[in-house]
Amino acid sequence: MKPSLAIVYQSGETTMRISRLLLGTAIVLAAPALAQSPPAPARVDTAAGADGNEIIVTARKRNERLQDVPVAITAFDAADIKSARIERLADLAKLTPGLNYAPLFGAQNQLPIIRGAAQTLGQLNVGVFLDGIYLSGKAGVDLELNDLQRIEVVKGPQSALYGRNTFSGAINYVTHGRRRC
Repeated sequence: MKPSLAIVYQSGETTMRISRLLLGTAIVLAAPALAQSPPAPARVDTAAGADGNEIIVTARKRNERLQDVPVAITAFDAADIKSARIERLADLAKLTPGLNYAPLFGAQNQLPIIRGAAQTLGQLNVGVFLDGIYLSGKAGVDLELNDLQRIEVVKGPQSALYGRNTFSGAINYVTHGRRRC
């Protein structure tokens, strides 16, 4: 064996020994960190309103607890609406993940967008309902939100339950004076 090859071979063995030593040291030093238990997560009850009561939603056309609904939904009860000062759809969009209220064709044409599915050809992809009644066009989009018992933002296709123009979701405003038909 040539002397130059012996040096290369010997330095390769040395490098492997150092690598093994460093790996072993890292494992030994990391072992106590793995033995620690993670901190207990803070209890967050998403189904409870600001006053601690459960929020009842009607996203599937019947009264259900928010935590029992198998639909991606964000709901605000009257106490949440008051404490967060939700007065317009723009305020609601700031507090609802996945809901944007953005101008698509100029500042005068702001429309709700759920999960990035924007409207096409002048038709909304987000249905807006007041006590279960569909509000079409811009009239339903820019309401002043007074005397509300609850706001429900249902994400995902809802055409089977809510009908037309709910391809990306629905916003349901429920007032205190809701009448049963």
